[in-house]
Amino acid sequence: MASLPFLSTAQRVVKPVDNNEVAIKVKFYPNPVASNLNIELTDALNKGYTLNVFSFLGRVVHTQSISNEKFLLNVSNFPVGIYLLQVKDNAGKVLSTSRFQVSR
Repeated sequence: MASLPFLSTAQRVVKPVDNNEVAIKVKFYPNPVASNLNIELTDALNKGYTLNVFSFLGRVVHTQSISNEKFLLNVSNFPVGIYLLQVKDNAGKVLSTSRFQVSR
């Protein structure tokens, strides 16, 4: 059975390298998105994360601190295109980088 594009999800798992790191999963949907992107961080013990969204040209178009494991990102004002979603820990280490598409 073929999956429907509006029900697709993306996940990125970061595995611990040493005892000071925590494995997290970043899940977001729908992809492509028109208005609100649902974002979920699972297995995340640390609340000191930052979300950055980059245009496909590498410009930062959105930055926010993450205080909840589930939240919405309003992309209704973003131009149609491909974006990169990046999650960093409070030390600035990139934990996850994923791609999503804004379409209307």
